[in-house]
Order: sequence, then C-alpha cells, then structure tokens
Amino acid sequence: MIQLKRYFFIFIAVNLIGIAVALILESGLGCDPIGLLCDGISKFFSIQFGIASFYYNVGIIILALLLARKNLGMGTISYGLLSGFFIDFYRMIFINLGIAEMGIAMLILAFVVGEICMSLAFAILMQLDLGMTALDAVLIKIKEKLNIPYSYVKIATDILLVLTGTMLGGTFGAGTIISALVTGILVERLGKMIKRVQENFKRAEVV
Repeated sequence: MIQLKRYFFIFIAVNLIGIAVALILESGLGCDPIGLLCDGISKFFSIQFGIASFYYNVGIIILALLLARKNLGMGTISYGLLSGFFIDFYRMIFINLGIAEMGIAMLILAFVVGEICMSLAFAILMQLDLGMTALDAVLIKIKEKLNIPYSYVKIATDILLVLTGTMLGGTFGAGTIISALVTGILVERLGKMIKRVQENFKRAEVV
C-alpha cells in the first residue's frame, strides 16, 4: 500500500512537471532555467524539446549518481525518463487550445500556474522522500557541503543554466528571470507546507 502511494505521488509530480513546462513554453514569456537549457539544446542540435529534455536528464542523473547517490530514488529515475515526453504531450494539448493566442493576461496566468506547478512537483519529490530530481540531489549535496541555504544554491545554478541555454539559442524572456529568482524560494515554502500537512496526518492517525 505504501509502495502504491509512492508511485501515485511520483505520477502526480511528473504530470505537474509536464503541465508546468508546457504552460511556460506556451506563455512565450521565457522558459524556466532548465527549460531554457533544453530549448537551447533542442535548437542547437535540431531535435524535439522532449528529446532534448530526456538527454539533459540522463546526463544530470549520471552526475547525481557520482556525487549524491543517497539522494536518488524512484522519483529521480521516473522524472528523468518520463518528464520530457509528458512535456511534449501537454504542450500538444495547450497548442490545440490556442493558449498562445489568448492575450497577455492569459499568457501571464499560464506562466504563473506553470511556475507554481513546477515548484510543487519539486517540493513533492523532495519532501515525500521519493527521490528528488537529479539536479536537486546535486544541489542538496552542495548545500550540505557548503552549509548555505538551498534557495541560494538554486538561484546560482539557475543563473548558470540560463546563461548556457541562451548561448545555445534558447528563448530568453522576463519569465526566465522571474523563474530563476523565485523557484528555489517557492520549492522551500511549498516543501514546508507539505511537511505540515504530513505532520497533521500523522497526529490524526495517532488520535
């Protein structure tokens, strides 16, 4: 039963990532840092976004295996292998809905919802100990080694991803800057909210 719950939350997280990145791409306001890097890879090598995302995730999983193996889990592998295809799936849906043509207010809403969904997915993987994303596994290791807040490590890494993605030809926009600055903070705060919900459930079970 516990194992089934873990698979369920992994499925939820991967779907949230797919929805998040697809919405952010459709908003046209600028990809999130990882999305920008994958966008740059897809344009530089002339491949689909989902395939570029798959290659990125395989590479970062290998790095995490070398540096932060203990932080990996089922969620890490599932996210790495499936998220790119979920992104392409949800992007096809949003393209058919014509979100990109619905006006600036809808584009901003799409970006905001996408950013929240992405941060929530990362928080679920980390807080429920499902095996965080491979990048987060590495960042948590850096956080522990240097004894600095996760949000600082995340922001610095996002800036590096943005610079690399832009040089490869990825689409840079105002949303990219916003995402680079707020994702780490949102993940941290949503993680704390999830932790409080977990504690409330545990207390209710005891009673």
